Amino acid sequence: MTRTAFGSPEAVDNATAATATGAYNMGTVSWFGPTTTTGNIHALQWLFDGTGFPTDYKGYGQKLNVALSDGGVFASQNVTMSGVSEAAISGSVTLPAGYNLASKRMSVGFADRSLIEVLADLGSSTNFTYTTPNITGATIQMRITAGNAAGTSVITTKPGLAVNATGVSITLPAGSDLSLPPNAATNVNNSTTFSYTPFLGGVHFVVFNGPGANPDYVVVTTAASTTIPNLSSVGLGLPPSTVYSWNVQGAAPFASVDAAAGPGGWLAVFLGTAEGSRTASTNRSFTTAP
Repeated sequence: MTRTAFGSPEAVDNATAATATGAYNMGTVSWFGPTTTTGNIHALQWLFDGTGFPTDYKGYGQKLNVALSDGGVFASQNVTMSGVSEAAISGSVTLPAGYNLASKRMSVGFADRSLIEVLADLGSSTNFTYTTPNITGATIQMRITAGNAAGTSVITTKPGLAVNATGVSITLPAGSDLSLPPNAATNVNNSTTFSYTPFLGGVHFVVFNGPGANPDYVVVTTAASTTIPNLSSVGLGLPPSTVYSWNVQGAAPFASVDAAAGPGGWLAVFLGTAEGSRTASTNRSFTTAP
């Protein structure tokens, strides 16, 4: 397996290279802000066993200070590989009550924010030991996913680990389960309370999705309940007799909405570049009042 990654302050992307030729194509790298971005390309090659776990890293290479511009095409971004030795990382996962482990994923991270995922462990063991590439300046990111019977999922990301770290401990918090109103509730209006179990130490994103051209609403709050805001004054009132769906997402740890909105906030947690957890509940439906 050979995978490549691009990283810059404005953009990240990755691709898998063709086994026979080594050719790769990042596709479309997109970013906001300036019309140019400058970053680095990394390439990592390894052998894997029957479970898909790396056993031997064959090579690593990088191409620095690659400048991209809006709308450009950048061919012949060749990366020269050289030998790399192995190390190992080990640790354990602690799950909240009622949750089952879904996956343990390991990626190699670089200072430019790029990541190369090297394994996805779908086994049920909460202990792990994985072979890592001993690359100067590289770190390991672990991403653990679990879920419960209600359909709520939790993902905890722990980046910045040493390639030879031992005793790594990753504890997942319980996610936000929906409480009230029950599924398929009727006569819902702007006074109806929507409640859910709190995402401990986190910020909730309560999402109300309307059909077609009807308005969607998102409430960002640290509280464990909310109502649909009345935006009739700006022409976005809650439409009558309409079926909506709602769910709760969340990010932690953040002491306030302001903290989640700042640098290194909820977006960094969702992208996995900062240590933290996120949750997503199942969906429920409701019908608005006539």
